[in-house]
Amino acid sequence: MSKLALAWRLARRELRSGLQGFGVFLACLTLGVAAMTAVGVINAGVIDAVKRDAAALLGGDIRVEANNLPLAEDELAGLMPADARRSDAVRTNAMAFGAEGRRVVVSLKAVDDAYPLYGEISLDPALELEEALADGGAVVEPGLLTRVGVKLGEQIRIGEATFTVRATIAREPDRLGGFVSIGPRAMIRMADLERTGVIQPGSLARYDYRFALPSGTNAAALIAGLRRDHPDAHWRARGTRDVQPQVTRFTDRLASYLTMAALTTLLIGGVGVALAIQNYLAG
Repeated sequence: MSKLALAWRLARRELRSGLQGFGVFLACLTLGVAAMTAVGVINAGVIDAVKRDAAALLGGDIRVEANNLPLAEDELAGLMPADARRSDAVRTNAMAFGAEGRRVVVSLKAVDDAYPLYGEISLDPALELEEALADGGAVVEPGLLTRVGVKLGEQIRIGEATFTVRATIAREPDRLGGFVSIGPRAMIRMADLERTGVIQPGSLARYDYRFALPSGTNAAALIAGLRRDHPDAHWRARGTRDVQPQVTRFTDRLASYLTMAALTTLLIGGVGVALAIQNYLAG
């Protein structure tokens, strides 16, 4: 009888007696493989989610920030690829005045027509941002209305200009990105910022230039080049990994922990496999 025929006879005999002897073997093998697969899937999902949300938090693939002084157009043109999409915003703190002389410091944000490049801003009632900000309109956080005693459709004064509050902000994609604000958000059009009179010599303001890079552009390499070529610039370039460093650190530690847990599980499963085979051969 050939070795192959003998092996087949032994295999059929074991199959007839069932797989009870291999229960531990199969369980350990399944556990180890499942753990490694789960780590890969979870880690990939976390990385994809962070990348997607980081671009929305940053407002673009790259954001160039300048404090108190805007950048000249010719300087901006030399920083990014010519076909990169761009959105500008200015953030500062201002005084808002409502009914009966009520006033409160607001975090004022002026945006252009391209805002937002990533993510979506949600308003209540559901309006397009362009529609809500047109003709001297403004959108604010709900808490601002209560503090100044104003309702939707009524007017508030920011600096020297009057605006009609058309909606409240339910979700602002880049709300966490950077500038220190000391009050509720008020958002207006960039074209209306000058008439408020809040930007004066010496005013504290942040000028943001957000860029959506063409497909295939290495944002990290571009940022590294900007920092290398402009070490003394009064502006700084930030990428998606710079939005919330604590989030990046958390995801890196989570990936390391899950990998170690999977390897430990696989090691334990390997011990179980060895013991199961040893017991089977002894039997």
